[in-house]
Amino acid sequence: MTRDADADAIQFDPDNFWADQPALPKQAESIDWETEEVREARVKDRFGREIKVLVLVKTMPQLSAQYNDTVCVAGLALDPLRWVRLYPVPFRYLAVENQFTKYALIKVKVRLSDGDPRFESLKIDATSIRVEDELDSRDGWKLRARYVEPVGEVSLCQLRRNIDDDDNGPSLGLVRPQCGRDRKSGSVKLQLETTPPETDKQAMKRRRILIRQELDLGGAFVDQGLIKLAEPPRLSGWFCFTCEGEPECTGHRLGFIDWEFAALQYNKKSLDIEGLKNLLVAKFETNPTAQGKDLRFFVGNLHDKVKRNAFQILGLYYPSTRAVLAERNCLF
Repeated sequence: MTRDADADAIQFDPDNFWADQPALPKQAESIDWETEEVREARVKDRFGREIKVLVLVKTMPQLSAQYNDTVCVAGLALDPLRWVRLYPVPFRYLAVENQFTKYALIKVKVRLSDGDPRFESLKIDATSIRVEDELDSRDGWKLRARYVEPVGEVSLCQLRRNIDDDDNGPSLGLVRPQCGRDRKSGSVKLQLETTPPETDKQAMKRRRILIRQELDLGGAFVDQGLIKLAEPPRLSGWFCFTCEGEPECTGHRLGFIDWEFAALQYNKKSLDIEGLKNLLVAKFETNPTAQGKDLRFFVGNLHDKVKRNAFQILGLYYPSTRAVLAERNCLF
């Protein structure tokens, strides 16, 4: 991007999107985890500009006292390639032209994230989202692999060691689980448990937040279907695995919060619990670990500083081994 383009990007907001922009935190000025080129890009991101992002994950909706009903969106910003976390994204309330799928290439206005020192986190203007393209799954995810493979992998063990050294260490990553050569070793398992029912207090809080957001967005009436949709899914999931390349890894059990995991359950309400379990295992364990696929996890940690060492699986990435090898041959 040219100097003039950078200047335009910092000045473009007519609705005071940047008006409450605080000063850059000190830790954001001295990130030691990335190249100088990426660090310079992140400084420009924080001051405010439009960036291009490949969306890799959308998590199931979370209720927030501050941001109402939102999803966590993370992906790779381009030129240079870098992890980003985008919020708040009230996805179910976005205008049709602003909505996007996973593996969509979008442009969006970003700025410094208030109160979140994790260096990948950016606050967005949700009305500025523009979808430019969508990367399909043809040829074993060949197009997707072209963007994702260059970012490189990290073990969950290493991510946790980084957090032990610095609370604001890398909070997003691509993790390769240990998989048996015959795919029958059981080294990657999806565990499913019935989600505990909401308490009356939790149900009331959910309804109150959704009503408030509906009114904030100008709605005169509350959509009862929307209130029902925001209920927790019937089953909660965790992946159990060990890290590839970490001989001392004793194993991990991470919560799975992919949007598709919850959406599939909402769409299959007619199934009994056993039928639903079979469907979820087939889609999220059996298929991604099948012969000829190269499973990795998109992971991210929690915002709470005292829980930064706790990571969750935000989504699955499982291109064909053929597509991965072809892309790596191009890279090297």
